[in-house]
Amino acid sequence: KLKRRLIEHCTDWQNRFTQLLNQNALEELRGIHDMFSTNTVKLLSNPESLDDLSDKVHTLEDLRRTREEIEASFDPILAKYDVLDGFGVHITDEEVEMRESLRPNWETFQETMDKSEKLLQKSRVNMKRDLEVNIDGLRDHTKQLRKDAKANLPFSSGMTYAEAIEAINTYTDYVQRTKDREATL
Repeated sequence: KLKRRLIEHCTDWQNRFTQLLNQNALEELRGIHDMFSTNTVKLLSNPESLDDLSDKVHTLEDLRRTREEIEASFDPILAKYDVLDGFGVHITDEEVEMRESLRPNWETFQETMDKSEKLLQKSRVNMKRDLEVNIDGLRDHTKQLRKDAKANLPFSSGMTYAEAIEAINTYTDYVQRTKDREATL
């Protein structure tokens, strides 16, 4: 009776251990695959702003810096599945597919990083060009605003008080809109 209870206890412990090991291995495996898919979408989408471009560039730099660490995490995960295979634990078809596709997906993800680097460089050049064009336009607009202000603001006694206040308020609005445009650049 003691022997049977001891065997039951050991079997129960083994089952719990393998379930926990399977749960941990699956969580780590999903985490890596999720990292691949999330960062693929992020890196291959066109940046909408300079902040977005900066964020994508930093993400790519972080991924390149941690490339060896990411790849080094594969062997412990695969070793967990080897242990599970040794204990005859049945794993789902989804896990089998994710385990077998881990290294091929990693190779694809590295190619994605290379491709995204080229895309980000093109975006950087395009955004720089657009910014330069916008700055030139703002500069021209500001020159014209200054020229109009010299011609139309009350620098002499040729206007009444009410006309002068009206002209000042109008140009104050123009200047504020110009400052707002400058801030968006």
